[in-house]
Amino acid sequence: MRSYPKKIAVSLLSVFFFFTLLLAPAQAAILDDARAIIEATYVDPVDERVLQAESVEKLLEKLNDPHSVFFTPEEYQAFVDSIGDSTFSGIGVQIESVAEGILVTGVLSGSSAEAANIKAGDIILSVDGKSLQGLTTEQAVPLIRGPESSSIKMALKRGNSSFSLSILRQTVVVPSVQTEFLAGNIGYIDIDSFGLETISEFRQGVDELRLKGAESFIIDLRSNSGGYLLTALDIAGYFIGSDPALKTQFRNKADIMYASEQRRAMNEPTIFLVNEFSASASEILAAAVQDHDKALVIGQTTYGKGSMQRVFRLGSGEGFLKLTTARFFSPDGNSIEGEGVSPDLTITENDPIKTAQLL
Repeated sequence: MRSYPKKIAVSLLSVFFFFTLLLAPAQAAILDDARAIIEATYVDPVDERVLQAESVEKLLEKLNDPHSVFFTPEEYQAFVDSIGDSTFSGIGVQIESVAEGILVTGVLSGSSAEAANIKAGDIILSVDGKSLQGLTTEQAVPLIRGPESSSIKMALKRGNSSFSLSILRQTVVVPSVQTEFLAGNIGYIDIDSFGLETISEFRQGVDELRLKGAESFIIDLRSNSGGYLLTALDIAGYFIGSDPALKTQFRNKADIMYASEQRRAMNEPTIFLVNEFSASASEILAAAVQDHDKALVIGQTTYGKGSMQRVFRLGSGEGFLKLTTARFFSPDGNSIEGEGVSPDLTITENDPIKTAQLL
């Protein structure tokens, strides 16, 4: 009888070693894939000492690029779900990673975040006691989302003051495009993100507003943190046809990407609204119409994310790598990374929509 626990322990140890042997080749394959992809496609040449890191996480840490991220399959699915049109259980905020934690760039109307008085510009420092400092938006999303009606405790910073609150998650429906017919025969189109359905929603919105008598348009890109590049190129095609929409710089080549010309161009007078939280694909669209003199851009200087990422599958699908592969510039060659798009008219105090209506 006394020998049984020892036998059980030996058996469990054998099982542990068995699974360790199974895991090791998979992890090695993922690391080898990541090294090869980074060495071949990262936007800048990578030092050999970086490539010798002992794990994908350490490799990316040494790469020191906040937009290059490793995903588990679950994290990758959360990332895909976070782009564009979706329904999920959460608190209803749009976010961006910053040094201190996770910056709130927008709050959805009717959400639990709005009810809790969370505002754009707040920084989420922790969720349920877990610090968000150093996390990417993709890593933070699974912590903020969760089961319907479940509660989370959050520590936030607003300006120089900090505060904590408990908030319930609820079902959030995120339409990527919302429209309104304004006085003066103005069609207002709010593009919340650049998802897979955004172009069809945009097209439908434009057609409906034209039928109502819209003679000019306001396109609202405020707090739109981006999404799919091709969607931005599709919408740009309404304004600039098939002209160049952006210039790209990969490690070993420069390229030009063109807008996708649409069936019926938007030649009506148009104003684009931007702010400091308009990023990535929003900046591509705003810069394209600005450089081609197809619309007036008003508001505040945009976020300044001028880099492009591509997702690579690692191993047999055990992980995914989102990697910066290029930097982009406006059609006139203006840098966006770290600088943003400067509006034609800066507005800080007045209501941008009312200003646009007057213009």
